[in-house]
Amino acid sequence: MEPKSNKLTVTYRLTPIGQGIFKLGAASRCTLALNVKAKLVQSLGMTPFGTVKKFSRIKIGRQVFHSKAYSQVSKGNSFTVVYQKEADQCESYGQIQFFLLHQPPCSHRPLHPCELYKGTPFAVIWKLEPDPSV
Repeated sequence: MEPKSNKLTVTYRLTPIGQGIFKLGAASRCTLALNVKAKLVQSLGMTPFGTVKKFSRIKIGRQVFHSKAYSQVSKGNSFTVVYQKEADQCESYGQIQFFLLHQPPCSHRPLHPCELYKGTPFAVIWKLEPDPSV
């Protein structure tokens, strides 16, 4: 009889979406709120076309980030983050609401895995403002 292992095995579907960046779990098509769509247009430099999918978890390198929409986090808080929009700007604090993946349409034949048009991942972050009373 073999001894039982006390190791916890974590399994999830890893989908590569960039260099060292993986989408974890399922993604679903979504309709964007106007303010989110405006920020996406600003970031892309064009109106998003093709597919925009929403998901709750991402792995960047060895670090897993959860969005606030992900309900199965048992320990910690990986949805509150420190970020900078530009390298010369001050740090800001925010909470990741969800992740988006913008996937432009492929111009190849149908059902062809397109390597030319990789998706662009985004985090939708609610900026936390300091409490003026503190």
